[in-house]
Amino acid sequence: DRMTGGANHQGVVFTLKPYQYSSLDEIIKCAKNKERPIILLIDEVNDPANFGAMIRSADAFGVDGIIIKSKNQVLVTPATVKSSTGATRFVKIAVVNRYKPSKPVVGFIKNVGLKKGAIASSIAHDSHNIIVVGCTDEDMAAAVNQIVASKGGLITYSSDEKVFIPLPVAGLMSDADVYEVANKYMEANRLAKKFGCKIAAPFMTMGFMALLVIPRFRICDKGLLDAQTFEFVDLYE
Repeated sequence: DRMTGGANHQGVVFTLKPYQYSSLDEIIKCAKNKERPIILLIDEVNDPANFGAMIRSADAFGVDGIIIKSKNQVLVTPATVKSSTGATRFVKIAVVNRYKPSKPVVGFIKNVGLKKGAIASSIAHDSHNIIVVGCTDEDMAAAVNQIVASKGGLITYSSDEKVFIPLPVAGLMSDADVYEVANKYMEANRLAKKFGCKIAAPFMTMGFMALLVIPRFRICDKGLLDAQTFEFVDLYE
């Protein structure tokens, strides 16, 4: 009760780090890479639920960035997150079939923390299709295309910086020096965390998002699978 200030908590409380905001320069840089960028300016909205609803609508309409004032404006609070129904926490995840032409399967994943760019890999257990997590379709596509062009690899990508590790042996292994690969792998992890990723091992964690026997929801080239019922489910149900 002391931690929540008397709010309804049902016996469970989590302490989270403050919300990480993108800078104005980062938003502008992202917008410059779009043919028709959409930027939402919010002025003196003081109700956190209304702010969350705006974020939810902005996400639905493909807005590339939201700019708010530093004063006389509510910031991202628990009420904002709740009202946004995940728009403040979720990024896209997709699987692209490596073995035959097909449309990518797209879903959403929470608690990754990415604020810019994308991470992608051709190591995705067990089928080892290409798996990618990112903030924009453009960054996700560019990361996947780099892997496709090199016939396998692992990449942390944004329009202004990237770290790429080619995996020419079946898209799973490198023929380069082990120390060189290890250093590159650490660089890719560091860049992912620079982009906001909160996961200790981003690529390893992402690779298991396609392993269909781990509960509860997993994604593959066939769709979104409920690993408890072994049935495919609709993303928007």
